[in-house]
Amino acid sequence: MPAINPEKHPHLSQINNTIKDVKESVKETVKNTGISHDQQEKRPQDGKTNPME
Repeated sequence: MPAINPEKHPHLSQINNTIKDVKESVKETVKNTGISHDQQEKRPQDGKTNPME
């Protein structure tokens, strides 16, 4: 990724820092809540089975 020129685009540095903060926050949230990446069993929302499966 090319370096951001803070003199021409100061808002891009701010956006980049915000994205980094959000990523760290999400990592902490996932770690603290124990969310796994395993797909959970899909359940029909209407209580009926899906005939296409």
